[in-house]
Amino acid sequence: MASSKNSTGFCNTRTIPEKLNQSAYSYYSSTTIIPSGDRSTATGMKRLFAAALLSSSSIMVLSSPAAALGPAACNPVMPANGTTVNCTGVTTASQDFTGDDLTVIADENFNQDTSGNTIGAQRVNAGIYISGSGGTIRHSGTIRTGEIPEGGGGPYGRHNGLYIIGGTGDVYAENTATGSITTTAVNSAGIQVSATTGTSTAINRGTVQTGATGSYGVAASNANAAVSRNYGTVTTTANQSHGVYSFSNTTSGSATSSNAAGATINVGGDLTAGVIAIGKIGNAASNASNAGTINVTGDNATAGVAALGTDGVATAGNTGQITLQSNVDDTFSMSPFPQDVGVFASSTGTATATNGTGGTITDSGQGQSYGVVATGAAVDPFYGGMVMLARSGGDANATNDGTITLTGDRSIGMGATAFGATSTATNNGSVTVTGNYTIGISAIGNTTNVNNTGSV
Repeated sequence: MASSKNSTGFCNTRTIPEKLNQSAYSYYSSTTIIPSGDRSTATGMKRLFAAALLSSSSIMVLSSPAAALGPAACNPVMPANGTTVNCTGVTTASQDFTGDDLTVIADENFNQDTSGNTIGAQRVNAGIYISGSGGTIRHSGTIRTGEIPEGGGGPYGRHNGLYIIGGTGDVYAENTATGSITTTAVNSAGIQVSATTGTSTAINRGTVQTGATGSYGVAASNANAAVSRNYGTVTTTANQSHGVYSFSNTTSGSATSSNAAGATINVGGDLTAGVIAIGKIGNAASNASNAGTINVTGDNATAGVAALGTDGVATAGNTGQITLQSNVDDTFSMSPFPQDVGVFASSTGTATATNGTGGTITDSGQGQSYGVVATGAAVDPFYGGMVMLARSGGDANATNDGTITLTGDRSIGMGATAFGATSTATNNGSVTVTGNYTIGISAIGNTTNVNNTGSV
């Protein structure tokens, strides 16, 4: 059973590269499993030859589809630095490559399923995996990863669909519009890229689905700049499984996560955000945004959009549609920090949370929820316990220019909290809260400002 971890995925025993790789995805040697041949295909061929020999025809034309050719062909198998590897066909084996600045392109005929392989270590059932400085993966086919026994029985998992652990240099992984990625094991992201310098970029334009604890949809981490974006559909169903995730671990770094217009994110577990960006160290900036649709069906410490910072600028925004589902009372709460929230920003630098023009945040359940929240403190509401004030002192700005509708008891439409600093809550749109003991607008701090030109 996987142990609980915080949003950054840190454990004290991990190495520096593993810490950068938020779920502690580790270097382990890979096991290649070559599938057996297709006996029925061979038999069919024999029958075809026999029929030809018995016929009076002197000409025979054979056509063999790519799917009948056996294992996927990834060439070259052992690429030199800077080489492009092309993959196509059907396989049950993990495709692992080691080298600097490698490019792996998997076409629409690439069909991989590692979920039936018995394993005894992490990562060995990953989909396409690159280790080295720099690297690029573009996937347009179908990948399914998992493990036997399902769920591991030990410290397994981490069988990511597209996976790059880079040293220095840029890393980039993209699931194109025709691509489909499914993971079923614990701590197994659809896309996961990590590096120590440069920019880590994870992009989904197709379909990504994860089904076990700690399995993010699209994830990028870096000591410098991390960028994670969704233009397609991302679905996660388990706890601590963020939809789109970025993480930066240096004081001058930045983390950027987004869900584009027309894109959809569905997250079903507790302790989970649809879109989240984390600037872990110093002045690292975090920026999380949604212009599409986010459906949040978890019911404890969930968020549509979240930006978490330490001393840097944390900015979370929504111009799309966010739907929450707070059907039961939360198991823990520390007001004024909500456990179910539409847009959330926190930092001891400056925290800004905005529901922009055209943005909607809706929760029709009976549990407590917040529409828009900004707090001038370094907090992590997805840790799995009481929300703590790690540090405070930053300014907090919460703004609504759209529509917020909450029906649960003790809900708050929008709030800004800045202990020892300035909090500003501004409503130019519509805020509706209909449960018992609810608040439309809240501002707490050394200096407080409440501006309302809309309706509450």
